Amino acid sequence: MADTQIVNVDTRVRCDLRHTRPGQTFRLAFEQITAAAVAPIDPVIEDFLEVACAIFFADSSFRRGSDTRPEMGTAWHRRFHIKVPVQALDRWSDPAVVDALSEAAQFLTDDSFSFEFVAREPRLGRQNILDLDPTGVTFQAEEVILFSGGLDSFAGALEALSTIQGNVLLVSHRSAQKVKSRQDRLAEYLLNRFRHRLMYVKVDAHRVSTAARDTTQRSRTFLFAALGHAVAQSFGARRISFYENGIVSHNLPIGPQVIGTMATRTTHPLALHMLNRLLGLLRPGVPPISNGYAWLTKTEVVQRIAQYGAEDQIRRAVSCTSVRDQTTLNPHCGTCSQCLDRRFGILAAGLEKHDPADGYKSDVLLGTRTGHQATMAVEWSRHALHMARVTPMDLISRFGPHINRILAGHPTLSADHAMQMMLAMHQRHAAAVKSVLTRAVCDNAPEIVAGSLPTNSLLMMHIGAPGGGAPLSIPPDPRLGEKRPAMPTYIPEIDRRVDPDAPLEVSFFFEGEHHRVSVKGLCDILGIQAKVAHGLKPMFDEDRKDGLEPDQHRYMMDYRKLGLDLSSSAVRKHIQLCRKTLAASYEQLFGVVPRDHLLIQNKPRHGYRLDPSIRLTARNQNGEIANR
Repeated sequence: MADTQIVNVDTRVRCDLRHTRPGQTFRLAFEQITAAAVAPIDPVIEDFLEVACAIFFADSSFRRGSDTRPEMGTAWHRRFHIKVPVQALDRWSDPAVVDALSEAAQFLTDDSFSFEFVAREPRLGRQNILDLDPTGVTFQAEEVILFSGGLDSFAGALEALSTIQGNVLLVSHRSAQKVKSRQDRLAEYLLNRFRHRLMYVKVDAHRVSTAARDTTQRSRTFLFAALGHAVAQSFGARRISFYENGIVSHNLPIGPQVIGTMATRTTHPLALHMLNRLLGLLRPGVPPISNGYAWLTKTEVVQRIAQYGAEDQIRRAVSCTSVRDQTTLNPHCGTCSQCLDRRFGILAAGLEKHDPADGYKSDVLLGTRTGHQATMAVEWSRHALHMARVTPMDLISRFGPHINRILAGHPTLSADHAMQMMLAMHQRHAAAVKSVLTRAVCDNAPEIVAGSLPTNSLLMMHIGAPGGGAPLSIPPDPRLGEKRPAMPTYIPEIDRRVDPDAPLEVSFFFEGEHHRVSVKGLCDILGIQAKVAHGLKPMFDEDRKDGLEPDQHRYMMDYRKLGLDLSSSAVRKHIQLCRKTLAASYEQLFGVVPRDHLLIQNKPRHGYRLDPSIRLTARNQNGEIANR
């Protein structure tokens, strides 16, 4: 097969994805499956697998920015052009397919992608992508489960096999030896317990010869979904499932240092919705991808494992994101957000005897933390405690764009119903975190009184600020120097406009180097959408200073004046996204859709401008909004 070509647009560096020798750069191989399939893989699905490999390969081939957090944001967003040989060229050339693909890839990675498709020569195509045993018995599956070997995917597989009558296929992406062993141990337990109803499909998909320059694998969902669809079609499965708790899936930002590309969206509701939309365009009737634990907390997931009698397997499931640092004695680092989520969930469920404390390199509650580790722990737990007190309006005010993305990922639910489910889930999570911290204070009371616990442990930092409400003493992050962002300030008052017809009150400001636009009572606009609005503001200021009437305010046609390295179509797309975000918040607040576009107006053949009627506001030294 001809190579897939990947170009980093910013650096003009090219790398090629090649599956065959000589010069192989990527290995994709299914271990032999001891069964016969019910259908061959559709060429479109095989193409989708090739495209997913290309996105995954591009994501790991180029480093994001630098190691210092002040340079995150713009420097961390990459732009790729990918040229892929495909079999179903007509299907992939459909503009709707290309748009859906680019949109899904950008949402998952926070990078920009453009695609070029060329015809693949049939004689060079791979044959029999699934290595099936021709002597095997035909295996008909009801469900394909994407199996990572963590607590959530194990719990999902356990529950599915315990509650449905049909067969189940586990599909694992095997990228590291340490990951393989834990997946195999858990799968072996399920295979022995549910004999003749389970098949385990193992796939090697990894780089060859060169190490990854970015290891966060934000695009892994694309690859996992493509693998799942290839297997699902071959074995007639009716559904494909991720299983991940809703706190991690929704991934609301916990603080200013967990931003942009650092905040992954691997099972985010909107990511799965976008993938389903793309696949529906490519091959109507394909089984949908869903997350069976979208509204559960980690505590509730762990309780499911105990409910179905497999609590003794908890120690075999590994949740830590630091795969390279895992050892047999310490499979968990104890400092990443996944370790925090796991340990608090297990302690809240009362199952700690199945999760040895010495399995964590650093004790989650009592271990010494420095720099970013301390910041991560405090922001994670303080965010959880804060969620115990929020109302729906608080959620919209603080997390508006993020809430709207979650709602968009659940199109079959009303906004009100989804909001109530989201709020209830976060409040249950908050209660679990609070119960763990309360018990830890009681259990360690003598040491706390004696002052013998590390002052920079998670428990002691919380005692220094009960309830997470006051500023905590956090050791500086050595990668931040003097530019460490301030901890977030939560304003308990609901900041809302009671009159839907009143002019928007808008604040334009920066958080560090990041553009932000806050629309009072609705939501905050972030990222490129905020940059576009900031770019329109100088012309707005000039027109207002000159005393122009609203109908005399100018429109901007030359988008180069925005100071963004974006095409005209990209600018229009981000303006549309900004409008959608504001409209969704408006509808949630007032129960009706806005009559006109909010914040940014347009006129055919004239361009865009800020709404001349908006009232500018500013933020005082306390972070509060004040009229100007």
